[in-house]
Amino acid sequence: YSWVDFLVADGDITLPSAKNCKGKVLFVKANGNIVCPESNGGVILADGTSPQWARNGNHHSLIYISDGNSWYEFYCG
Repeated sequence: YSWVDFLVADGDITLPSAKNCKGKVLFVKANGNIVCPESNGGVILADGTSPQWARNGNHHSLIYISDGNSWYEFYCG
C-alpha cells in the first residue's frame, strides 16, 4: 500500500482493513455509504463516537487515518 490513497465513487466505498494499513491516510469522496465492517477495524468518528461501521449518504470529502486497529475520521470540507 502507498502511504496516501484517494477513494472516489458514485456509490458505496468499503474501507480496507485498518490492520493492513497502519499509518495509511485515505482521502474519500463517495455519494453512497462509506462502509468499514468491524472485522476491518471499524471507524472512530470525528465526534469521538466509536466504533461505527458505516457513514450514510452524500458527504463532503472525508479523511481516514489508520492506527493499525481502527480508522479515525477527519472532516475536510
